[in-house]
Amino acid sequence: MTDIDVTHIGDSAGKSDHGPTRKLRKQHRTPAGPTMSDQASKLLKRPRGATIAELCTATGWQPHSVRALLSGLRKKGVSLVRETRKTGEGSYRIADAYVEAASPSASTAAVIEAA
Repeated sequence: MTDIDVTHIGDSAGKSDHGPTRKLRKQHRTPAGPTMSDQASKLLKRPRGATIAELCTATGWQPHSVRALLSGLRKKGVSLVRETRKTGEGSYRIADAYVEAASPSASTAAVIEAA
């Protein structure tokens, strides 16, 4: 037989020596940049708002995902206004004091309140 010390086999099985360094890396990460939700919110803050198609193009999302974002914003308490453009397309925008004052008439806009 050979003189091999096998007592150390299995001592560190399943354990990683990277534990503390992984935690530190996660704590010191900087954001990669604006998220897709941030980009969509920026479009919704424009005076004319954004259509579902514009939001899909900007984010690369499917229409049902964009509608889910709009629903999530309403659940968070953000007031959304749905307007119909001259082309017949529906557009959404985030209602605020500046945009409300610039609105041509209240009859063409429907405020979607948070439920």
